[in-house]
Amino acid sequence: MQTKLTLSAAGALMLLTGAVAWAAEAKSPATQPASTAATVIPPAKNTAEGLQRWRDMKFGIFLHWGAGAVGGKELSWSRQTNRRKPAEYPPAVYDNFYKKFKAEKFNADEWASIIADSGARYTVFVTKHHDGFCNWDTAITDYKGTAKDCPFGRDAAMELSQAVAKKGIMLGWYFSQRDWHDSDCMAQNYRAFAPKIRKQIEELCGGKYGPIGVIWFDAAGPYPEGFWDGRRLFKRIYELQPGCLINDRCGLPGDFSSLTRRVGDYDRTRAWESAIPITGGWSWRADAKPMSFEQCINALIRCAGADGNLLLNIGPHPDGHIVAEEVAVLRKMGAWLGQYGTSIYKTRGGPYEPAEWGVATCRENTIYLHVQKWPAEGKLTLPALKQKITASAALTGGKPAVEQTDKGLTVSLPKENQNAIDTIIELTLDGPAFDAAK
Repeated sequence: MQTKLTLSAAGALMLLTGAVAWAAEAKSPATQPASTAATVIPPAKNTAEGLQRWRDMKFGIFLHWGAGAVGGKELSWSRQTNRRKPAEYPPAVYDNFYKKFKAEKFNADEWASIIADSGARYTVFVTKHHDGFCNWDTAITDYKGTAKDCPFGRDAAMELSQAVAKKGIMLGWYFSQRDWHDSDCMAQNYRAFAPKIRKQIEELCGGKYGPIGVIWFDAAGPYPEGFWDGRRLFKRIYELQPGCLINDRCGLPGDFSSLTRRVGDYDRTRAWESAIPITGGWSWRADAKPMSFEQCINALIRCAGADGNLLLNIGPHPDGHIVAEEVAVLRKMGAWLGQYGTSIYKTRGGPYEPAEWGVATCRENTIYLHVQKWPAEGKLTLPALKQKITASAALTGGKPAVEQTDKGLTVSLPKENQNAIDTIIELTLDGPAFDAAK
């Protein structure tokens, strides 16, 4: 059953002020002291190491931006007749937006600071969407931000790569294999088109932009890997970036599954990520309103409890700034993670499956119960555990009462300590928590 993206319990925002201590590496970037020295994020040695590191991060920020944002409609899709709707802009109009693309307020350091403040540990930037416009200085096409007739005239990918490295944020690239601006792609002449894709991926992964943690392809559906010469493409990525992860949208399984617009189902057998836009669309729209803090933090909690990652998408304004309402939500998320990130970062979902009451996350000998809807009787009843509970605490405040028997587990907390967003109960066991549920 699909997990809903709504809060399990309504209520005003209440971030309790009780201090919570945890290891320094579990702290949100928002709570760490600023550093003037650039932080070089070492590349993972292999995909297994890269996958573990990525899973530990739990939360990333997706950035959909490019010349097409000038039109104020959906990036790429406003150009193309699709899904039973006509194009909002004829290609001849859309394809010339780049000549108006000034992005005069683009400041990569500001973007990186906002991402760090959100508590996200990685970011995925759209280098090229389906419209074919390139946000880096590619040698393959002049349809790019550094083109002579593009007033922006800068390599946004380069500036962002340098900015996020200073903040210790892992960098990933979104790259659409489809390219509606390329005649070979439109003519389905993939024998000629696939080498162009490979060349552009080599530009992005060859070292110029530093370590790359993720390549997020985006041609799911009826496209077989042979269209893009996927096996050779994957091999080349791993040669250039041995620890880089690749998603499942290039005709091959890749290293993780990528879902969009919904929280994934509980799955501990394969790594996955839910990409969810903070507004109704992926790119900037003048009439878009962001989800609330409560909705966004709920999405993160639900993803973590189902054993996945959240990639929360924002669409910067065509002038380059990130909308203030979205920044406010992101910073609230960072403040929450600054207090309770120990129950999210470096955890796995389970051992209890997500339910109406909430979710569980775990690490080593600890289970974190994220109770988002207390039963009417005020007592949460759960299946029995194999391990013995040796200690319990409520990270969000109060003192829980925990009763454990061979038949089950009950947890209760005074009503005044039941947080409307998420009550976090920490259970310490005398053995591993991952498979502790009977």
